[in-house]
Amino acid sequence: MHSFIVLGKNEKQLQHAIDTLCTEKIATVDRTHFSFEKSIGIEDIKLIQRNISLSPVKSSQKAYILWHAETLTIPAQNALLKTLEEPPRNTLIILLATQKESLLTTIISRCFIIDETAHDEKNISVIPQDLTSFSYDTNIGERLYIAQLYGKNKDTALAWIESIIQITRKDMVENCSREHTAKIRLLQKTYTYINQTNTSPRLIIEHMLLEK
Repeated sequence: MHSFIVLGKNEKQLQHAIDTLCTEKIATVDRTHFSFEKSIGIEDIKLIQRNISLSPVKSSQKAYILWHAETLTIPAQNALLKTLEEPPRNTLIILLATQKESLLTTIISRCFIIDETAHDEKNISVIPQDLTSFSYDTNIGERLYIAQLYGKNKDTALAWIESIIQITRKDMVENCSREHTAKIRLLQKTYTYINQTNTSPRLIIEHMLLEK
């Protein structure tokens, strides 16, 4: 997955997340920013989509950053769905917003959520809305990318695992299953290993995501 929603209260928080995402992918990334004065409509999305189809100029990676995504109209969000689900190769799509309540659940489910408002600015923590970031249905390369992005240090790894545990427990209230129980146990075991050992958090997360 290469689509992200970043939640932040100010430009400093949002810019920090952009820099971290881009440098985690590759040393240099062609960045294109989109900021519209009024609500973002279908024509604005078409403009973005035309730009996304272009090849990068300075590097092999591209990042398209949409500011004030909370102002997207409903038709514009529907027009953006396919692009978020299947972005071009080597392309990051980053939606910046102050809050996610104005975004459709179909938009949210296609993105990683990075909440800069709830954590220290030194760390980025994912809050996966549908547990797709902890699923064996994703390919091995995608799982290894997750480990690279969120296993960079102990604090980030622990916060990421805590968020998945919270969401899994919430989901268990309505739909308890052996799969949920197994996930909780594996997550708790992984959390303990990261917290109590000096082993690389990335390696521990890789083991968790590759374990069948």
